[in-house]
Amino acid sequence: MKSTVVPAQITTVEDKIAGSLNFIQIILLVFSLIIGTAFYGLIPPKLHLSSLKIVLMIAEFAVFGLLALRYKGRILADWLVIYLRYKARPRIYIFTKNDPQSREQFADIKIMQKEKTPLVTTVKKRIKKNKLIERPIIESSGSIVSIRPSKKGGFDVEYQEA
Repeated sequence: MKSTVVPAQITTVEDKIAGSLNFIQIILLVFSLIIGTAFYGLIPPKLHLSSLKIVLMIAEFAVFGLLALRYKGRILADWLVIYLRYKARPRIYIFTKNDPQSREQFADIKIMQKEKTPLVTTVKKRIKKNKLIERPIIESSGSIVSIRPSKKGGFDVEYQEA
C-alpha cells in the first residue's frame, strides 16, 4: 500500500476561490453589491440614478472594499474584530472569592404567632462558618487592589485609593 506524507502547513493554507480572494473577501464584495442594489431600488426616485444614490453606492463599496483588503496576512475585517474584542474586554479586574467558606451565609427562620390569625414571617440570620475570618482585609469599599503575576513566579500587588 502506497503512503504519502502530508505537510504540516496544510491546516494554515486558506482556500482561494477567485484569484487571490478567499471566501470572506468575496462575501464582503457581494454584500456591497446587494446593498448598492438596495440603494438603487429603494431610494426615490426608484430605479433611476441620482447623485445621492451614486455617492451612497461609492461610499458603501469603499467601506466593504477596505474591509476585504489584506494586511499582514489577514483581511482588515479580521483586524477590526480583533480590535473590537480588545476594546470590549474589562479593564479592571476585581478579585472575589466565590467559595462558600468566605461568603456570608443566611438561614431562614420561620416565626409563627399563636393567635387566631396565622402570621408567618421569615427572619434571615447570619451564620459564621469560619471563625478565622472576622473582618475583611480592606475595609474601604472605594479602594482597588490589583494582583498581577511577576516575571519570577511571584505576584505584584497594587493598592489604590479611589
